[in-house]
Amino acid sequence: MKYFLDCGSNLGQGYEHFRKKYGDEYNYMLFEPNKDCYDELVKKYGAFPNVRLYNDAVYIEDCIKTFRCSDKFSVGGSIIDSHNSGVPHNTQETMVSCVNILKIIECISVDDNEIIIKFDIESSEYDVLEKMIESDLMFKVKKIYCEFHSKYMNDNDKRVFELRENKILSFIKDNNMCFEEWR
Repeated sequence: MKYFLDCGSNLGQGYEHFRKKYGDEYNYMLFEPNKDCYDELVKKYGAFPNVRLYNDAVYIEDCIKTFRCSDKFSVGGSIIDSHNSGVPHNTQETMVSCVNILKIIECISVDDNEIIIKFDIESSEYDVLEKMIESDLMFKVKKIYCEFHSKYMNDNDKRVFELRENKILSFIKDNNMCFEEWR
């Protein structure tokens, strides 16, 4: 089977883009923690037989975290405290369920299934990718699209996250992995 994990689906922009690129032979799993955005995804794609929707933030453990966003359909809402530290605007807070994406990848990576992932998870990508490297799950994924968010952080946070980003990108390059920056 073929799986496309759209982590940070917002209003479906990524899904629409990748559905055109990869087609309907994939099973699409869309993850979105913002309840308002998730409700819109249900209206748009809830009846699609190859789409499963999850009202969860993608993270490295199953847990509950504070989600900060700026408005109803917020682009940039995050469970990471330093996210958008250079452009403070995430003032609304709510509690959200987080799903352990590592467990999901592990479960669907059996029987030579093909997995492609898009991460636009508002600074959680650092924790997730580091854990994927540590656990060798990176080698079970055919391709990763990812937006890194250090560019939205203040100078102190930015330096720390850029170092993490460079280590992740070095690992990907050193192992000839299929990776593309998502914007």
